Amino acid sequence: MICPECWKHFRPFAEWQKICTVCYRAEKRSHSEYYRCADDNPKGCFVDDVLLRQARCLCHPDRHAQSQLSVRVSQQLNRLLAKNH
Repeated sequence: MICPECWKHFRPFAEWQKICTVCYRAEKRSHSEYYRCADDNPKGCFVDDVLLRQARCLCHPDRHAQSQLSVRVSQQLNRLLAKNH
C-alpha cells in the first residue's frame, strides 16, 4: 500500500490503516492544540481549542442570568484553556 501523506510503500497492520506509521506519529504529535480534558481518566478525551472557546461563549454566565451551573462550567472551561497557555 502507498501512504497518501509521504507516498512511500508500507505494509498496513490491518484494513483500517490508511497511512504509514511514521506519518501517523508525525500527525499525532502535530495536534498540540488538543487538550487532555480528564487527567485522571486513562482513556482521556481530546477537545480542540476552538471548540472550547465556542463552548465557553455558549455557556457564559451573562447569557444564563449568572446561574450556578453556567458559572461552574465556564470556570472549568477557563481552566482547560489556561492549561496550554
